[in-house]
Amino acid sequence: MAWWNNVEVGCAVRSCNGFQFVVCMYRPGGNNVGERVYDIGAVCSTCPRGCIDGLCSQ
Repeated sequence: MAWWNNVEVGCAVRSCNGFQFVVCMYRPGGNNVGERVYDIGAVCSTCPRGCIDGLCSQ
């Protein structure tokens, strides 16, 4: 699950004893207790540099 403020993500996949493991690291980190994954509001309403296909552009 990516958070609204993640700007980088890196993932790896590994097989071990017949199982597939996927691990991802995000920058900045997230999953903080009491914080929302995203803000509720109109699409692109807080994008400082505009919007493309419903996502803030960088």
